[in-house]
Amino acid sequence: MKQLLLQAFNLIRQNPFYATISIIGTAVTIAFVMVVVMIYDFRTMDMAPESDRSDMMYTGSGMTYRKLDHTNQNSGMGRKAFEALFSELPSVKEVTWYRGVSKTPCNLSASNEIFNYYVRPVADNWFKFFDYEFIAGRPFTQEEYDARRVGQCDNRAYGLAAFRHDGCGRKRISK
Repeated sequence: MKQLLLQAFNLIRQNPFYATISIIGTAVTIAFVMVVVMIYDFRTMDMAPESDRSDMMYTGSGMTYRKLDHTNQNSGMGRKAFEALFSELPSVKEVTWYRGVSKTPCNLSASNEIFNYYVRPVADNWFKFFDYEFIAGRPFTQEEYDARRVGQCDNRAYGLAAFRHDGCGRKRISK
C-alpha cells in the first residue's frame, strides 16, 4: 500500500498538469453522477405533498377530435370524460383530477366586488391524495364541495384583497 501511494505522489510531481486535469475530471464526474441520482430520487420518492407518489399514475392532457381529419379539436379532458374513462379501471383504488390554472373571476358572497385571480379547479377527493399544510384554514369537505361552497385562499395577496387579512395575522390597513 505504501508503495502505491509513493508511486501516485511521484506521478503527480512528474506530471502536475495531467494530474490536476485527472483529479478535477474525476471530481466533476462524481458530482454529476450525484446530481443525477438526487434528481431521480426527488422525482420518484414519496415526499409531501405527494406522500403516495409510488402508487400514483399521471396522465397527460387528452385531445378530443370532432372531425376525422383532425381539423376541429379540443385540448384537455373534462371532469365527466375523465371519470368515465378512469373511475372503473380494475385494480385502481381511487382517482382524482385537476384542471389547469386559469384566470377566473372570484368574489365573496357578502360582497359585490369581483377579483380576477388564477385558480385551479380540483376534485372533491384532492386533499385525500396530497398532504398540504395550510397557513390558516382547512381543506374543503365533501359537503362543501357538493354544495359548491368551496373556496380556498392560498395566496397572501388575495387574502389581503378579499378578506382584509392574509391568514397570518397581518391585516390590510386601507382599502
